[in-house]
Amino acid sequence: VPAILEKLKANDAETRSLAAYVLGEMGAAANDAVPDLVAALKDPDRQVRSSAAAALRKLGPAPRAAVPSLVAMLKNERGGRADAANALAAIGPEARPSLQTLTELLPNETDPHTRGCILRAVAAIDPQGDTAVPVLIRALRDREEGVRTAAAKALGSLGRAASDAVPHLVEALKGKEARCPRTYAVEALLRIDPSYGEVAVPYLIQQLDGGDPYRRMASATLAEIGPPAVPALVRALRDERHRRRVSPWAARALGKMGAAALAAVPVLKQALHKDELHATRLSAAIALWRIDRSHEPIVIPVLVEELDGGPWERAAARALAEIGPPAVPALAGTLDDVTQSVEARIAAADTLGRIGPAARSAVPTLSRARSDLD
Repeated sequence: VPAILEKLKANDAETRSLAAYVLGEMGAAANDAVPDLVAALKDPDRQVRSSAAAALRKLGPAPRAAVPSLVAMLKNERGGRADAANALAAIGPEARPSLQTLTELLPNETDPHTRGCILRAVAAIDPQGDTAVPVLIRALRDREEGVRTAAAKALGSLGRAASDAVPHLVEALKGKEARCPRTYAVEALLRIDPSYGEVAVPYLIQQLDGGDPYRRMASATLAEIGPPAVPALVRALRDERHRRRVSPWAARALGKMGAAALAAVPVLKQALHKDELHATRLSAAIALWRIDRSHEPIVIPVLVEELDGGPWERAAARALAEIGPPAVPALAGTLDDVTQSVEARIAAADTLGRIGPAARSAVPTLSRARSDLD
Protein backbone atom coordinates (compact mmCIF):
# COMPACT_ATOMS: atom_id res chain seq x y z
CA VAL A 1 0.00 0.00 0.00
CA PRO A 2 2.70 2.60 0.83
CA ALA A 3 4.35 2.00 -2.55
CA ILE A 4 1.07 2.48 -4.41
CA LEU A 5 0.22 5.59 -2.40
CA GLU A 6 3.41 7.10 -3.81
CA LYS A 7 2.03 6.45 -7.30
CA LEU A 8 -1.17 8.23 -6.26
CA LYS A 9 1.01 11.38 -6.16
CA ALA A 10 2.60 10.81 -9.58
CA ASN A 11 2.83 13.60 -12.15
CA ASP A 12 0.78 11.89 -14.85
CA ALA A 13 -2.95 11.38 -14.39
CA GLU A 14 -3.02 7.86 -15.84
CA THR A 15 -0.64 6.59 -13.15
CA ARG A 16 -2.66 8.26 -10.40
CA SER A 17 -5.87 6.76 -11.78
CA LEU A 18 -4.36 3.27 -11.95
CA ALA A 19 -3.02 3.61 -8.40
CA ALA A 20 -6.52 4.45 -7.14
CA TYR A 21 -7.94 1.49 -9.07
CA VAL A 22 -5.38 -0.94 -7.58
CA LEU A 23 -6.07 0.29 -4.04
CA GLY A 24 -9.75 -0.38 -4.62
CA GLU A 25 -9.04 -3.91 -5.87
CA MET A 26 -7.10 -4.59 -2.63
CA GLY A 27 -10.29 -4.10 -0.63
CA ALA A 28 -9.97 -3.99 3.16
CA ALA A 29 -6.20 -4.52 2.95
CA ALA A 30 -5.92 -0.92 1.69
CA ASN A 31 -8.02 0.73 4.42
CA ASP A 32 -5.04 2.89 5.41
CA ALA A 33 -5.34 4.55 1.99
CA VAL A 34 -8.83 5.98 2.62
CA PRO A 35 -7.63 9.51 3.57
CA ASP A 36 -5.48 9.68 0.42
CA LEU A 37 -8.38 8.50 -1.76
CA VAL A 38 -10.66 11.11 -0.21
CA ALA A 39 -8.04 13.70 -1.09
CA ALA A 40 -7.91 12.28 -4.65
CA LEU A 41 -11.59 13.17 -5.08
CA LYS A 42 -10.31 16.74 -5.60
CA ASP A 43 -7.70 15.73 -8.19
CA PRO A 44 -7.66 18.02 -11.25
CA ASP A 45 -8.17 15.03 -13.55
CA ARG A 46 -11.72 13.67 -13.94
CA GLN A 47 -10.63 10.03 -14.41
CA VAL A 48 -8.55 10.13 -11.22
CA ARG A 49 -11.54 11.47 -9.28
CA SER A 50 -13.78 8.76 -10.72
CA SER A 51 -11.24 5.99 -9.91
CA ALA A 52 -10.90 7.30 -6.35
CA ALA A 53 -14.69 7.27 -5.88
CA ALA A 54 -14.90 3.70 -7.22
CA ALA A 55 -12.07 2.61 -4.90
CA LEU A 56 -13.71 4.14 -1.82
CA ARG A 57 -16.82 2.04 -2.47
CA LYS A 58 -14.75 -1.16 -2.60
CA LEU A 59 -12.84 -0.37 0.58
CA GLY A 60 -16.01 -0.32 2.67
CA PRO A 61 -17.70 2.56 4.49
CA ALA A 62 -15.84 5.71 3.47
CA PRO A 63 -15.58 8.59 5.95
CA ARG A 64 -18.19 11.32 6.00
CA ALA A 65 -15.41 13.73 5.01
CA ALA A 66 -15.72 12.38 1.45
CA VAL A 67 -19.35 13.51 1.08
CA PRO A 68 -18.78 17.14 -0.05
CA SER A 69 -16.36 16.05 -2.80
CA LEU A 70 -18.71 13.31 -3.94
CA VAL A 71 -21.62 15.76 -4.06
CA ALA A 72 -19.47 18.07 -6.18
CA MET A 73 -18.84 15.14 -8.56
CA LEU A 74 -22.58 14.53 -8.78
CA LYS A 75 -23.27 18.13 -9.67
CA ASN A 76 -20.39 18.82 -12.02
CA GLU A 77 -19.33 15.56 -13.66
CA ARG A 78 -21.94 13.68 -15.63
CA GLY A 79 -19.46 10.92 -16.45
CA GLY A 80 -18.52 10.35 -12.80
CA ARG A 81 -21.99 10.31 -11.28
CA ALA A 82 -22.34 6.52 -11.13
CA ASP A 83 -19.06 6.11 -9.21
CA ALA A 84 -19.94 9.00 -6.89
CA ALA A 85 -23.41 7.53 -6.19
CA ASN A 86 -21.92 4.10 -5.46
CA ALA A 87 -19.42 5.63 -3.02
CA LEU A 88 -22.21 7.54 -1.26
CA ALA A 89 -24.20 4.29 -0.99
CA ALA A 90 -21.18 2.70 0.75
CA ILE A 91 -21.09 5.59 3.25
CA GLY A 92 -24.79 5.01 4.00
CA PRO A 93 -26.88 7.20 6.34
CA GLU A 94 -23.89 9.43 7.14
CA ALA A 95 -24.10 10.63 3.53
CA ARG A 96 -27.52 12.18 4.15
CA PRO A 97 -26.35 15.69 3.06
CA SER A 98 -26.18 14.24 -0.49
CA LEU A 99 -29.78 12.99 -0.52
CA GLN A 100 -31.33 16.16 -1.93
CA THR A 101 -28.76 16.35 -4.75
CA LEU A 102 -29.34 12.71 -5.66
CA THR A 103 -33.12 13.05 -5.83
CA GLU A 104 -32.92 16.31 -7.82
CA LEU A 105 -30.57 14.79 -10.39
CA LEU A 106 -32.61 11.63 -10.96
CA PRO A 107 -35.43 12.98 -13.22
CA ASN A 108 -32.97 14.53 -15.70
CA GLU A 109 -30.34 11.78 -15.71
CA THR A 110 -30.26 10.22 -19.19
CA ASP A 111 -27.97 7.24 -18.48
CA PRO A 112 -29.97 4.20 -17.20
CA HIS A 113 -26.97 2.71 -15.36
CA THR A 114 -26.41 5.97 -13.49
CA ARG A 115 -30.12 6.20 -12.61
CA GLY A 116 -29.89 2.71 -11.10
CA CYS A 117 -26.80 3.69 -9.06
CA ILE A 118 -28.60 6.79 -7.77
CA LEU A 119 -31.60 4.68 -6.70
CA ARG A 120 -29.38 2.29 -4.78
CA ALA A 121 -27.65 5.21 -3.08
CA VAL A 122 -30.95 6.85 -2.09
CA ALA A 123 -32.10 3.59 -0.43
CA ALA A 124 -28.78 3.07 1.38
CA ILE A 125 -28.68 6.66 2.67
CA ASP A 126 -32.33 6.73 3.80
CA PRO A 127 -33.08 3.32 5.39
CA GLN A 128 -36.22 4.72 7.09
CA GLY A 129 -37.58 5.37 3.59
CA ASP A 130 -39.26 8.74 4.16
CA THR A 131 -37.54 10.24 1.11
CA ALA A 132 -36.42 7.06 -0.64
CA VAL A 133 -39.72 5.18 -0.94
CA PRO A 134 -41.65 7.78 -3.04
CA VAL A 135 -38.61 8.14 -5.32
CA LEU A 136 -38.29 4.37 -5.76
CA ILE A 137 -42.03 3.94 -6.40
CA ARG A 138 -41.84 6.44 -9.26
CA ALA A 139 -38.82 4.57 -10.64
CA LEU A 140 -40.90 1.37 -10.89
CA ARG A 141 -42.45 3.06 -13.94
CA ASP A 142 -39.13 4.02 -15.55
CA ARG A 143 -38.90 3.35 -19.29
CA GLU A 144 -35.75 1.20 -18.82
CA GLU A 145 -36.01 -2.37 -17.55
CA GLY A 146 -32.70 -2.14 -15.69
CA VAL A 147 -33.85 0.93 -13.77
CA ARG A 148 -37.15 -0.71 -12.80
CA THR A 149 -35.13 -3.70 -11.59
CA ALA A 150 -32.84 -1.46 -9.52
CA ALA A 151 -35.90 0.24 -7.99
CA ALA A 152 -37.46 -3.08 -6.99
CA LYS A 153 -34.18 -4.33 -5.49
CA ALA A 154 -33.73 -1.08 -3.56
CA LEU A 155 -37.28 -1.30 -2.17
CA GLY A 156 -36.55 -4.85 -1.05
CA SER A 157 -33.43 -3.66 0.78
CA LEU A 158 -35.61 -1.30 2.86
CA GLY A 159 -37.82 -4.12 4.15
CA ARG A 160 -40.89 -3.04 6.12
CA ALA A 161 -39.94 0.62 5.73
CA ALA A 162 -41.11 0.28 2.10
CA SER A 163 -44.63 -0.90 2.98
CA ASP A 164 -46.19 1.97 0.98
CA ALA A 165 -44.71 0.38 -2.16
CA VAL A 166 -46.63 -2.91 -1.78
CA PRO A 167 -49.53 -2.05 -4.17
CA HIS A 168 -47.05 -0.87 -6.79
CA LEU A 169 -44.93 -4.02 -6.46
CA VAL A 170 -48.03 -6.20 -6.78
CA GLU A 171 -48.88 -4.26 -9.94
CA ALA A 172 -45.36 -4.94 -11.25
CA LEU A 173 -46.13 -8.67 -11.12
CA LYS A 174 -48.94 -8.29 -13.64
CA GLY A 175 -49.26 -7.33 -17.26
CA LYS A 176 -46.30 -7.33 -19.62
CA GLU A 177 -43.52 -6.54 -17.17
CA ALA A 178 -40.17 -8.09 -18.10
CA ARG A 179 -38.86 -11.11 -16.25
CA CYS A 180 -36.03 -9.40 -14.35
CA PRO A 181 -38.04 -6.57 -12.71
CA ARG A 182 -40.81 -9.04 -11.91
CA THR A 183 -38.37 -11.36 -10.12
CA TYR A 184 -37.01 -8.59 -7.94
CA ALA A 185 -40.51 -7.20 -7.31
CA VAL A 186 -41.41 -10.60 -5.83
CA GLU A 187 -38.31 -10.60 -3.64
CA ALA A 188 -39.05 -7.05 -2.49
CA LEU A 189 -42.63 -7.96 -1.57
CA LEU A 190 -41.47 -10.87 0.54
CA ARG A 191 -38.87 -8.77 2.35
CA ILE A 192 -41.44 -6.08 3.06
CA ASP A 193 -44.17 -8.49 4.17
CA PRO A 194 -43.66 -12.28 4.10
CA SER A 195 -47.45 -12.79 4.13
CA TYR A 196 -47.41 -11.96 0.40
CA GLY A 197 -45.84 -15.35 -0.26
CA GLU A 198 -49.09 -16.84 -1.55
CA VAL A 199 -49.55 -13.89 -3.92
CA ALA A 200 -46.01 -14.36 -5.24
CA VAL A 201 -46.07 -18.15 -5.75
CA PRO A 202 -47.80 -18.23 -9.19
CA TYR A 203 -45.32 -15.72 -10.61
CA LEU A 204 -42.34 -17.59 -9.16
CA ILE A 205 -43.58 -20.85 -10.70
CA GLN A 206 -43.64 -19.06 -14.07
CA GLN A 207 -40.05 -17.98 -13.49
CA LEU A 208 -38.98 -21.62 -13.12
CA ASP A 209 -39.63 -21.93 -16.85
CA GLY A 210 -37.04 -19.25 -17.63
CA GLY A 211 -33.29 -19.32 -17.94
CA ASP A 212 -30.67 -18.52 -15.33
CA PRO A 213 -30.43 -16.55 -13.14
CA TYR A 214 -34.22 -16.19 -12.90
CA ARG A 215 -35.14 -19.81 -12.29
CA ARG A 216 -32.34 -20.15 -9.72
CA MET A 217 -33.60 -17.07 -7.88
CA ALA A 218 -37.23 -18.19 -8.16
CA SER A 219 -36.39 -21.65 -6.79
CA ALA A 220 -34.56 -20.12 -3.80
CA THR A 221 -37.42 -17.70 -3.12
CA LEU A 222 -40.04 -20.47 -3.27
CA ALA A 223 -37.98 -22.38 -0.71
CA GLU A 224 -38.02 -19.31 1.56
CA ILE A 225 -41.82 -19.08 1.28
CA GLY A 226 -42.03 -22.65 2.55
CA PRO A 227 -45.25 -24.67 3.06
CA PRO A 228 -47.58 -22.24 1.20
CA ALA A 229 -45.55 -22.96 -1.96
CA VAL A 230 -45.56 -26.78 -1.66
CA PRO A 231 -48.85 -27.50 -3.53
CA ALA A 232 -47.80 -25.36 -6.51
CA LEU A 233 -44.34 -26.96 -6.60
CA VAL A 234 -45.87 -30.46 -6.53
CA ARG A 235 -48.08 -29.53 -9.48
CA ALA A 236 -45.05 -28.11 -11.31
CA LEU A 237 -43.12 -31.32 -10.69
CA ARG A 238 -45.94 -33.33 -12.29
CA ASP A 239 -46.51 -30.93 -15.21
CA GLU A 240 -45.55 -32.73 -18.42
CA ARG A 241 -45.72 -29.58 -20.58
CA HIS A 242 -42.63 -27.94 -19.10
CA ARG A 243 -41.06 -30.99 -17.52
CA ARG A 244 -37.53 -30.56 -18.79
CA ARG A 245 -37.11 -26.97 -17.59
CA VAL A 246 -39.35 -26.73 -14.53
CA SER A 247 -39.22 -30.07 -12.69
CA PRO A 248 -35.58 -30.02 -11.52
CA TRP A 249 -35.95 -26.54 -10.06
CA ALA A 250 -39.24 -27.38 -8.38
CA ALA A 251 -37.56 -30.38 -6.73
CA ARG A 252 -34.65 -28.19 -5.61
CA ALA A 253 -37.01 -25.74 -3.94
CA LEU A 254 -38.75 -28.57 -2.09
CA GLY A 255 -35.41 -29.96 -0.94
CA LYS A 256 -34.31 -26.60 0.44
CA MET A 257 -37.45 -26.50 2.59
CA GLY A 258 -36.47 -29.72 4.34
CA ALA A 259 -39.08 -31.26 6.64
CA ALA A 260 -41.52 -28.43 5.79
CA ALA A 261 -42.05 -30.09 2.38
CA LEU A 262 -43.04 -33.50 3.77
CA ALA A 263 -46.30 -33.45 1.76
CA ALA A 264 -44.23 -33.60 -1.45
CA VAL A 265 -42.56 -36.94 -0.63
CA PRO A 266 -44.92 -39.14 -2.74
CA VAL A 267 -44.39 -37.14 -5.96
CA LEU A 268 -40.63 -36.94 -5.32
CA LYS A 269 -40.51 -40.72 -4.98
CA GLN A 270 -42.29 -41.06 -8.34
CA ALA A 271 -39.61 -38.85 -9.89
CA LEU A 272 -36.92 -41.44 -9.02
CA HIS A 273 -38.05 -43.79 -11.80
CA LYS A 274 -35.36 -44.69 -14.32
CA ASP A 275 -37.28 -43.18 -17.24
CA GLU A 276 -37.28 -39.78 -15.53
CA LEU A 277 -34.97 -37.00 -16.79
CA HIS A 278 -31.53 -37.12 -15.17
CA ALA A 279 -31.75 -33.59 -13.78
CA THR A 280 -35.20 -34.19 -12.25
CA ARG A 281 -34.26 -37.60 -10.87
CA LEU A 282 -31.11 -36.23 -9.24
CA SER A 283 -32.86 -33.17 -7.78
CA ALA A 284 -35.71 -35.34 -6.46
CA ALA A 285 -33.27 -37.74 -4.78
CA ILE A 286 -31.42 -34.91 -3.05
CA ALA A 287 -34.73 -33.33 -2.02
CA LEU A 288 -35.99 -36.58 -0.51
CA TRP A 289 -32.84 -36.91 1.60
CA ARG A 290 -33.09 -33.30 2.81
CA ILE A 291 -36.76 -33.73 3.72
CA ASP A 292 -36.37 -37.06 5.54
CA ARG A 293 -33.03 -38.85 6.08
CA SER A 294 -34.83 -42.19 6.33
CA HIS A 295 -34.95 -42.20 2.51
CA GLU A 296 -31.19 -42.86 2.27
CA PRO A 297 -31.62 -46.48 1.03
CA ILE A 298 -33.48 -45.33 -2.12
CA VAL A 299 -31.59 -42.06 -2.58
CA ILE A 300 -27.98 -43.29 -2.47
CA PRO A 301 -28.25 -45.72 -5.44
CA VAL A 302 -29.76 -42.97 -7.61
CA LEU A 303 -26.92 -40.60 -6.75
CA VAL A 304 -24.23 -43.23 -7.31
CA GLU A 305 -25.65 -43.95 -10.78
CA GLU A 306 -24.92 -40.33 -11.73
CA LEU A 307 -21.17 -40.76 -11.08
CA ASP A 308 -20.53 -41.54 -14.71
CA GLY A 309 -18.85 -38.43 -16.03
CA GLY A 310 -22.15 -36.88 -17.14
CA PRO A 311 -23.26 -33.30 -16.53
CA TRP A 312 -24.75 -34.14 -13.13
CA GLU A 313 -21.74 -35.98 -11.71
CA ARG A 314 -20.48 -33.05 -9.65
CA ALA A 315 -23.87 -32.40 -8.02
CA ALA A 316 -24.28 -36.10 -7.23
CA ALA A 317 -20.78 -36.28 -5.71
CA ARG A 318 -21.45 -33.25 -3.51
CA ALA A 319 -24.71 -34.78 -2.27
CA LEU A 320 -23.06 -38.13 -1.51
CA ALA A 321 -20.26 -36.39 0.38
CA GLU A 322 -22.89 -34.54 2.41
CA ILE A 323 -24.72 -37.80 3.19
CA GLY A 324 -21.39 -39.12 4.48
CA PRO A 325 -20.93 -42.54 6.16
CA PRO A 326 -24.21 -44.12 4.93
CA ALA A 327 -22.97 -43.61 1.34
CA VAL A 328 -19.55 -45.23 1.92
CA PRO A 329 -20.50 -48.89 1.13
CA ALA A 330 -22.11 -47.93 -2.20
CA LEU A 331 -19.15 -45.72 -3.16
CA ALA A 332 -16.64 -48.40 -2.22
CA GLY A 333 -18.65 -50.94 -4.22
CA THR A 334 -18.54 -48.70 -7.29
CA LEU A 335 -14.79 -48.20 -6.94
CA ASP A 336 -14.24 -51.96 -6.63
CA ASP A 337 -16.48 -52.85 -9.59
CA VAL A 338 -14.30 -53.12 -12.71
CA THR A 339 -17.42 -53.27 -14.90
CA GLN A 340 -18.18 -49.65 -13.97
CA SER A 341 -16.87 -46.82 -16.15
CA VAL A 342 -13.49 -45.31 -15.28
CA GLU A 343 -15.23 -41.95 -14.73
CA ALA A 344 -17.62 -43.47 -12.18
CA ARG A 345 -14.81 -45.21 -10.27
CA ILE A 346 -12.69 -42.02 -10.16
CA ALA A 347 -15.68 -40.02 -8.94
CA ALA A 348 -16.37 -42.63 -6.25
CA ALA A 349 -12.78 -42.41 -4.98
CA ASP A 350 -12.87 -38.62 -5.01
CA THR A 351 -16.15 -38.59 -3.07
CA LEU A 352 -14.77 -40.97 -0.44
CA GLY A 353 -11.90 -38.53 -0.01
CA ARG A 354 -14.37 -35.69 0.49
CA ILE A 355 -16.11 -37.66 3.24
CA GLY A 356 -12.74 -37.88 5.00
CA PRO A 357 -12.08 -39.95 8.18
CA ALA A 358 -15.73 -41.04 8.33
CA ALA A 359 -15.01 -43.14 5.20
CA ARG A 360 -12.19 -45.09 6.88
CA SER A 361 -13.91 -48.43 6.19
CA ALA A 362 -13.17 -47.85 2.48
CA VAL A 363 -9.37 -47.81 2.98
CA PRO A 364 -8.89 -51.45 1.83
CA THR A 365 -10.85 -50.72 -1.36
CA LEU A 366 -8.85 -47.54 -1.98
CA SER A 367 -5.61 -49.45 -1.38
CA ARG A 368 -6.58 -52.06 -3.99
CA ALA A 369 -7.47 -49.31 -6.45
CA ARG A 370 -3.93 -47.92 -6.22
CA SER A 371 -2.75 -50.85 -8.32
CA ASP A 372 -5.41 -50.27 -11.00
CA LEU A 373 -3.88 -49.99 -14.49
CA ASP A 374 -5.86 -46.80 -15.23
